[in-house]
Amino acid sequence: MFELKKNELSKGFTLMEIVVVLAIFAVASTIISEIFVNLHKSQVHIRDAQQASTEVRYILDIMAREIRSKNIDYAAYSGGITEGSDVLYLIKNNATGVEDKVAFQKISGAACGFDLPVEKAQCLQIRRGGDGGIWNTISSPSLSVENIKFYVAPLQDAFPQGGATGAPDVQPRVTIVLWTSNNARNPRPDELKFSYLQTTVTSRMYVR
Repeated sequence: MFELKKNELSKGFTLMEIVVVLAIFAVASTIISEIFVNLHKSQVHIRDAQQASTEVRYILDIMAREIRSKNIDYAAYSGGITEGSDVLYLIKNNATGVEDKVAFQKISGAACGFDLPVEKAQCLQIRRGGDGGIWNTISSPSLSVENIKFYVAPLQDAFPQGGATGAPDVQPRVTIVLWTSNNARNPRPDELKFSYLQTTVTSRMYVR
């Protein structure tokens, strides 16, 4: 039989060394895992923010295009327009005399048509064709329209029929104030991201 020398018997790892190595490996694995999870969360938040920003721009573009090509439908506001209206009514008379009416509103619940809990569904809708038209949702389920206000100026019709005297000599404009969040997608309070946008659009119609 071979006889092992003393220095050969001392080779290898002791139990304490193995425990220390395992502890270091566990700590390193935990740190790496936390870094990976945080990086993934950051990527998801950035993606969601980009999607929300893109959708908000899309919604504002739709409203801006309609405002520029039409006038404020003052007659549709029963009792007159108030500061910060919840609904925007627009109108345009085409060459054949037919009234092209469009309206925007924010609504909540099942009327949005989303596969979401009722309390989570908050959307923006558009209606064409006046009171006989159908309201259609133009925001997606991933974006929660918390609130929207339309500040119309002037509050009186700048282009009254018959050219009535005393009409304000101001080109109509609408200031849109829009609050949105990702509440529809992320129910946890620590994941909520709110955004506030404001823009003013002037009508390009002039009928004097």
